[in-house]
Amino acid sequence: MYVAFYYSYVPEIYHERPVYLQFKSCGASKGVCSFPSAHVLLTKRQQLLMFGQPYKIHLDLEMPESPTNRELGMFMVCADFRGKYGKLITHSCRSAMLHYKSSLLHTINTLLFTPFFLFGTSEEKQHVTVELFTEFQEDENQPVTDVYIEIQSRFIELYSAKFLIHAHFSGIRYIMFQWPVVSAAIGITSNLFFIAVLCVASWYQLINSEEYNNYKLSKIRAVELSEKNMNLQKGDTDDSSSIEDSSFLEEFTDKKRQIRAIIINMENKVSFLRQRRSKLDKVKELDAFPKIPEKFVQTSPVGGTLSVFSFAIIFWLIYSEIQYYMDSKFIFKFSPDTDFDEKLKINVDITVAMPCGTLGADILDSTNQNTYKFGTLKEEDTWFDLSPNQRKYFDSMRYINSYLREEFHAIQELLWKSSQISYYEEMPKRNDKPDSPYDACRIHGSLILNKVAGNFHITAGKSLALPRGHIHISAFMTERDYNFTHRINRLNFGDPSPGVIHPLEGDEKVSNDNMMLFQYFIEVVPTRVKTFLTTTNTYQYSVKELGRTIDHHKGSHGMPGIFFKYDMSALKVTVRQERDNFLTFLARLCATVGGIYVCSGFVNNLIQLLADALFCRWTMKLYEKGNIHSNLVEIKPVPISIMTNPIPDSPVKLVQQ
Repeated sequence: MYVAFYYSYVPEIYHERPVYLQFKSCGASKGVCSFPSAHVLLTKRQQLLMFGQPYKIHLDLEMPESPTNRELGMFMVCADFRGKYGKLITHSCRSAMLHYKSSLLHTINTLLFTPFFLFGTSEEKQHVTVELFTEFQEDENQPVTDVYIEIQSRFIELYSAKFLIHAHFSGIRYIMFQWPVVSAAIGITSNLFFIAVLCVASWYQLINSEEYNNYKLSKIRAVELSEKNMNLQKGDTDDSSSIEDSSFLEEFTDKKRQIRAIIINMENKVSFLRQRRSKLDKVKELDAFPKIPEKFVQTSPVGGTLSVFSFAIIFWLIYSEIQYYMDSKFIFKFSPDTDFDEKLKINVDITVAMPCGTLGADILDSTNQNTYKFGTLKEEDTWFDLSPNQRKYFDSMRYINSYLREEFHAIQELLWKSSQISYYEEMPKRNDKPDSPYDACRIHGSLILNKVAGNFHITAGKSLALPRGHIHISAFMTERDYNFTHRINRLNFGDPSPGVIHPLEGDEKVSNDNMMLFQYFIEVVPTRVKTFLTTTNTYQYSVKELGRTIDHHKGSHGMPGIFFKYDMSALKVTVRQERDNFLTFLARLCATVGGIYVCSGFVNNLIQLLADALFCRWTMKLYEKGNIHSNLVEIKPVPISIMTNPIPDSPVKLVQQ
């Protein structure tokens, strides 16, 4: 029992996985053209780590003491912990660097270890340990199965890398692991002690039961009757005891008549029951749950108190189980996107700090279809500077969206369960109007696009469609007329859905240079949300942004403007709301109630035993049993041998049964 408890309670202290780093080569030139990264498979099973156990997670890097590594300085090591279906669970980034050695110390070290370096028993290298997590605990609902590691330096040189997981024991686990023999002795002794206490309590309840006392009385009567019978047989030749035997004989005759009357009555009842016996009576003989009559049940204040506490705990646990069952969870599943004929809806609300007459906004996708095919967006002249009430609203929206993006993995369950589609209202109208002319253009509306990669852009000049694309005419504009400072009030894809966060909403870019190019690289992920009531098809997206100044003299070519280059993901995310099986819920409920009931019974027996031993009730009961035994000795037995008319066998057998 203790061995099973040890291996189920104390997890494996150490896990090690090799890390095989990969990178993109630079073709003909030397060097690394990407950050080294690796995928570490922790387990193919449901889980590797024990729930509730803190772990220290390290990445051990074996680095040569090369001039490149010594000049590298600090670098970042990032790790993404993902669960089933590639769901991101947590993320960690830590800085590291090679241990510093002065030139003098490095020279002395090289001279001392030169023989070992020559024979190959030692190398000029260091082991750099990067601690990713100090106390990582596995989530029961989202166990970690894969780890993705990235070393954010293209110039680092490595021999090898290892991913290490150490269990950080404390409390009972620490004692059981550090002193296994002592803890095993204590554990086994405790188990034997409690088993002995239960056995003693059970034995004590048995010897104090009324059935056991009746059994002892019947044995005492049988012994006394047999002794009296032997004495009567010997007394046939003894004349001195004739008077006593005659009085006893009269008393015995009366007892005999009473017994005969009882037997005749029982015969009548048995014959009546035999006539009415049915199949149901035969089934009753197989009852494995005997019923104790009420007169044999004894109550006590301790039992009543424990019953009150037990019922309170049972009701509380039942309430908790019902709450746990009603609290649904969301399962994320990745699958290839096969809805090729589906359309993509884009919703736009952007304000640019240029008049509408000098701007053009359109979309060109990979099928060379432009905005005239998909529809048109509305253009509305306005002022770029917001009124106080609008500025307060926009700052609040930006703060909320920033918080949701940063804490999304911590609150995503709450967001998916909520029925709130939007977390902020529409921008309020101005409470004052400036005296200056309009200096900005608000471009807003929705378009239905092909589900392919495309380029939505806003740049100077109105667009003109051509057979193979389009152009923007800005012949009468100078560089001083350009100003692509912009504010994104709304930019999302598909229909709104709870739990979906749009990263670009609430973003504001202020340009200090007129010839500025803003680029947003968007990856759109199809998402299907299945709840208990509805099914919604929507889209999520991730974005990377880049801003640079157009200066043809310095080699920075391009067209100033705002470009949203979007592409469709090949994978589709299905978010499904689930709840535990109802039969599992009933099994957990019954196990909880039964466990509390049985444990309270054990505690009640133990307390009753200790109370009896403490207040000397055991001695008093033994004393009472001694008095009963002395009274029983005075009962005159019934001599069986002198019965003139023996009772038939069958009624006697029935009475014995």
